[in-house]
Amino acid sequence: MGKCGQGGYIESRPEISALATVRYRPWSRVGLAADLRGMYYNKFTPLIPAAFLDVTLWPRYGLMFKLLSPATTATLR
Repeated sequence: MGKCGQGGYIESRPEISALATVRYRPWSRVGLAADLRGMYYNKFTPLIPAAFLDVTLWPRYGLMFKLLSPATTATLR
């Protein structure tokens, strides 16, 4: 496929990824969302779920509180 760089990794490779999102806003200041992400490169990776909570604290200034699920923060590190 691609050639290896100095670190032994492939410099270029084709990948396919997919993301499905569901969003729900039960009240004007509260939003909920759930994501499901997957990727394919030589084999499928396990699907990675994520959940989000958004609460608007001060709408005039756009101040929001956002909470991520623990699985989401583990995959972002």
